[in-house]
Amino acid sequence: MSSLSTTTFANNLTTNRVCKDGLLVGALEPSIWASMLYLAGLLYCFLGIAIGADLFMCAIERITSVTRKVKISGNTTDAENVHADDLSDVVTYKEVAIWNPTVANLTLMALGSSAPEILLSIIEIVGNGFYSGELGPSTIVGSAAFNLLCITAVCVMTIPSPGVSRIEQIMVFITTSAFSVFAYIWLLIILVFISPNQVEVWEGALTLIFMVVLCVAAYLADIRICDRFRTKREEPTEMETHPEKEALHHGNIPHITPIHGKLIDEQKFHFYDSDHMPLPASLREVERQVALEYPNLSPEDHAKMIAWRLKQAEMHDRLWYRIQASRWLSSSKKKEEWWNAAARTEKPLPTSASVNALPGSPTKRQIEFAARAYSIESGDRRIRLKVIRRGRNHKQVVFRYVTVNGVAKKNTHFLPKSETLRFEPGESEKELSIELMDGVEWKSRDAFYVHLELVDDESKTELGMCKVAEIIYPDQSLGVMPGVSTVEFVKNHLAVEENRGRARLYVTRRGRLTPRLKITYETQDVTAEDGKDYHGGVGELSFQENEIEKYIDIPIIDDMDEEKDETFNVFLTSSSDGVILGHIKHAVVTIISDDGAMRYFRQMDRLVPKMLDALTPGKKTWIDQIIAATSVNAGDIEDATFGDCITHMISFPWKVLFAFVPPPIFLSGWLTFIVTLALIGVITAVVGDLASIFGCMVGLKDSITAITFVAMGTSLPDTFASRFAAMQDKTADNAIGNVTGSNSVNVFLGLGLPWFVAAVYWASKGEPFMVQAGSLGFSVTVYTIMSLFCLGLLFARRKMALFGQAELGGPQVPKILSAVFMVTLWILYVLLSSLQAYGYINV
Repeated sequence: MSSLSTTTFANNLTTNRVCKDGLLVGALEPSIWASMLYLAGLLYCFLGIAIGADLFMCAIERITSVTRKVKISGNTTDAENVHADDLSDVVTYKEVAIWNPTVANLTLMALGSSAPEILLSIIEIVGNGFYSGELGPSTIVGSAAFNLLCITAVCVMTIPSPGVSRIEQIMVFITTSAFSVFAYIWLLIILVFISPNQVEVWEGALTLIFMVVLCVAAYLADIRICDRFRTKREEPTEMETHPEKEALHHGNIPHITPIHGKLIDEQKFHFYDSDHMPLPASLREVERQVALEYPNLSPEDHAKMIAWRLKQAEMHDRLWYRIQASRWLSSSKKKEEWWNAAARTEKPLPTSASVNALPGSPTKRQIEFAARAYSIESGDRRIRLKVIRRGRNHKQVVFRYVTVNGVAKKNTHFLPKSETLRFEPGESEKELSIELMDGVEWKSRDAFYVHLELVDDESKTELGMCKVAEIIYPDQSLGVMPGVSTVEFVKNHLAVEENRGRARLYVTRRGRLTPRLKITYETQDVTAEDGKDYHGGVGELSFQENEIEKYIDIPIIDDMDEEKDETFNVFLTSSSDGVILGHIKHAVVTIISDDGAMRYFRQMDRLVPKMLDALTPGKKTWIDQIIAATSVNAGDIEDATFGDCITHMISFPWKVLFAFVPPPIFLSGWLTFIVTLALIGVITAVVGDLASIFGCMVGLKDSITAITFVAMGTSLPDTFASRFAAMQDKTADNAIGNVTGSNSVNVFLGLGLPWFVAAVYWASKGEPFMVQAGSLGFSVTVYTIMSLFCLGLLFARRKMALFGQAELGGPQVPKILSAVFMVTLWILYVLLSSLQAYGYINV
């Protein structure tokens, strides 16, 4: 019965239906399989447009980053050497951006995100011989409805309760919202009231002019032009007109604080200068924090982490999030970024426990012997040694030990041995056993050695300082008196560089050996301070059987500052089992302030710019683009999932195609802009053909196909971009603040330009340009009403405590109800438009 129903449905779907060829794509004979083929092609083209939009946005980023040099007064690049009163006499130059961010959002960036809808409208007009079609205009209206209602609902739900996110540039949002409503009302005016079902030349021209008016109005709102004409209650002081002077005068230099794991500038000062390079003071602070939090990362990983934090602190625009969304959809962006991988393997140390910024930290993954020297006695048949593992032990470590001749020789005093062992995950100790020759007459100071070696280690584990153990027949005469056991330091003074991470003091016992021995020690400040320069206090050291020389490790704190040499004392205070303290029971440790920190900073100065360049959207060469196109998960194969590989395989042809587009480095991005726009135009033309043929085969009118499949397909990258922006930005501007502006641009440019061209074309022939209001007029009317409800809800959310006084987030129940209400409005819009298109609603 089910099979029969499916067959009947398929027959009804394709009976008596003839679909015409598109502009570039031919129409097959209607069938259920043909319709599925065209649907798959449509979805595949949406993926191609998303991948092309990535490069398109990179070109726009390059274009909008162009700067010009301006002369300023009352500032200096060397403020520390200039007295605050003399700042007005200093004249310097600085680079400022040519593009105003708001204008860039409404022009190039809006064009980048709305290019498919705008191009589809233009291509449809030209392809139809300058006759109006339904697909292009309906896609623009349907995309506007999806953007405003569905994307806003997603962003409202994205903020975890009770967190909130507000629109900061509210005047710009109010301006673009007003224009977005006016834009669709204007469509009704020219299609229904002024010249019904006809667009005249002046109407098309005026629609284009409104685009310019929108940009000017938004720019004036952005610079707060109204504030410049307010009534002046009093003249501003010099400090008010020069906030830089006030900051210097009061010592309020902007500083950086970690918020939710990110570095945020409290006073909204950027980390970057006009050339997008990190400012030295900010860079030093981030370098120091990363070095202290992740002491065991390699220099390259340190540089990556620093670059990422600098990028996180940088204020991102809508374009940046759009690029991330496009790369995420095509598996061109690392799902598990390298800094997250670093966090997985190297958890950051708490500030109070941070002991070092450079290699040599006690927390570094190492293996070494538990003691530096072991004793043997006459008659012993074997000697046991312990190997310990420090740091994280979540991975397997394979190592080898081998015996080496000393005064004692192999096959005479001991049996040679070379063995490979492994530390399993979670295992921290390993015991070794060396066989001794029977009946050997040992002499004082006879010794041989055991060496440790790493074997094919991939866990970043290193050999510690005690990678060689001495096996020795001790000289019993070295004790204080016959039959008495003593314990003391090997040396009474130790000098250690600050960047070594530890001070290792060796302790030895002499004379008669007890099976077990425990000694206590404590530290004492001299010029070094416990907790600031080192981690001291009271500790305990245990000697096991046969261990005669062990070590005390005292962590040294490298605060990455240049300072004088500092000292502290270490005392042996007590021992167990009748062992007495020897002569050297007090040692002095001198912490030498070397140039390790400066070497580290110089190394980061060399590496960080390269990492920042790698994080900047867009590649510099064709080779870079091709490598990126052929790499899954941005080359991080280890963290790539099976889904990433499938997505990469599917999107591979599109990636390769756009890899041959000229990189954004050429002609300041304009060459990439033009070539990519042309390619997206071709793909959009195919989308138009596939959508029309698919709609024909399944019995959907072009207007319904446009407001559903095409509108959602072209808006999917914007959905992810808005969600990313809502998750990462402190404000809601990049998430929903640009939606209304983009919707306005769609009408003023996406309909104004093709309608103006078509109106001029038909006017030159003495004929009117006809645009049937019909379904388009009804769809515009319904959307306008729904948009007023949605905008009203957003402004209510901003003002009412019930919603948390914010556009996004807020209390859980009101947040859910708001999102459900917006999605319901979109469903009603689609439903009512569909009913009208099929004649169930007559207006």
